Amino acid sequence: EGKNIWFFGGADLLASFMVENLVDEFLISVHPLILGAGKPLFSTKEKTDLMLISHQSYNSGLVQLKYIIPPKFDLSMLDM
Repeated sequence: EGKNIWFFGGADLLASFMVENLVDEFLISVHPLILGAGKPLFSTKEKTDLMLISHQSYNSGLVQLKYIIPPKFDLSMLDM
């Protein structure tokens, strides 16, 4: 617990981790290339809010975007 894990995998592997709420950060690299076909990046059917926390662009045209999944606000956390 509390350790970082970095993994490469497809949309199905990512979805299995997301269902268990085990993902809190994404580092997404966008390459200046259109393949025209391929597999989706995400296979989850649920909407997930992301918050951009940093970005980096490179001379090659590559852009890296770092997102976190912001904590969900739970009204039950309030003492009323």
